[in-house]
Amino acid sequence: MELDPITKWLIRVASVVIILIGLGLALGLPIVAFTITSKISLAQDSVKETLQLIFQELLA
Repeated sequence: MELDPITKWLIRVASVVIILIGLGLALGLPIVAFTITSKISLAQDSVKETLQLIFQELLA
């Protein structure tokens, strides 16, 4: 079964799009995850410091 030239090019373009999306996800997700993790860590540190100050004031 022979495919016509337009179908062949559509398949090639679709393949390139799928590969680029896969590469984008493979490279982008770790960056996004690291960014979110670091922001959560900063928020936790801020809350921890605030609670420590509150407890110090209550106990003093």
